[in-house]
Formats: sequence, C-alpha cells, structure tokens
Amino acid sequence: MQEKKPTRTRLLEAALDAFSEKGFDGASIREITRRVGIRESGFYAHFAGKRDAYDELMTEAGPAAAVRAMRSLEKIDEPDEFLRALMRVALEAWSAPRARKFLTMTLRNAFVGEGNDWRAILNGVENALATLAPRIASWQTEGKMTNKVPATQLAYLFMAPITVARIMFFNSAAGAKEAARGRTMLEDHVKAFLLLTRNQF
Repeated sequence: MQEKKPTRTRLLEAALDAFSEKGFDGASIREITRRVGIRESGFYAHFAGKRDAYDELMTEAGPAAAVRAMRSLEKIDEPDEFLRALMRVALEAWSAPRARKFLTMTLRNAFVGEGNDWRAILNGVENALATLAPRIASWQTEGKMTNKVPATQLAYLFMAPITVARIMFFNSAAGAKEAARGRTMLEDHVKAFLLLTRNQF
C-alpha cells in the first residue's frame, strides 16, 4: 500500500494545479483544500495564506532553479562539459509534469492580478545571467572561449534561446512531439554556441 504524502506536500500539489488552471486570483483556498480533502482551517496550519503557498512554489521551481542547477555543476571546469551538463539537467527537470504545470502557472500569472510574477521572472533571469557570466569570463581568461565578445553578452546569447524554448516546448499544453523538438533544438543550440564561441588560436 502506498504511503500517503504529508498534508503540506498535498496542499502544494493542489495549489500548483489550481494556480496553473485558474491563475493566482482565480484559485481559492477553499478549492485547494477541497482537492486535498481537508477543511480550509487545515490550510492555515501550513501556510499563512494563499500567497505563502504560491511563493513556496516559486522558490521550489521558479527562475532561481537555473541558478541552483549551475551551482550544482560548479566543479566542472571545461565549457563543453559544463554547458552540455547544464542542458541535460534543465531538460530532465523541464520534462517532468510538475515542472510543466509550474511554467503554465508562472506564465498565467506573469502580468495580471496579484500573482504579477514578471518581476520574479526578470530577477531570476538576471540572477542566472549573473551566475553564468563570471564562469564564461574565467573561460575567456583561460583561453577556452573567445574574448571578442563580453562575457555578459555571451551569457545572454546562451540563455535567451533556452528561455524561449522552455516556454514554447515545455509547458503543460505541449505534448511529447513538442518536447522532443525542443530537446533537439536545445541540444543543437549548445553545439552551435560552443562552436561559435570556441577560441581560435
């Protein structure tokens, strides 16, 4: 017999479903607790309010996840190995149904209502760029990557197509065919980026 998940975990899963289907403003605590099968008062034993649950979901899988992924690979020194590993980690994470729901939730709430996540998205992207740029700068110093383009610009050139592909191919509406296309495009992107930025002696 499968062990029941903790109530807090089930509430977060129900909140993710509700936020991705109806948006932050459209989802209610009553609906979230009904999905879990508890009273509304039970929600407040775990969260101060709806925003608290939403913010926890953002922390778990929001734009900051890219920075955590990069930091988990910081022992890898070579650009080819690091960037390919980063893409593998990202593709594995984005292929999970929960991650796809999360993206849909974020996009649904990016520019409307109380969710208004555009600033969190912007900050997350800027933090990812700020994490990657020094890495690229060190490769430039070591002669492993071209120094004809500033490291900050190369970080942007690497990250921008990845961000677009995630939105297009790894949301909850995209199917297996789209995900496969996105995976191929991103693998090709990494190859092209490495080829174009290789330092020519």
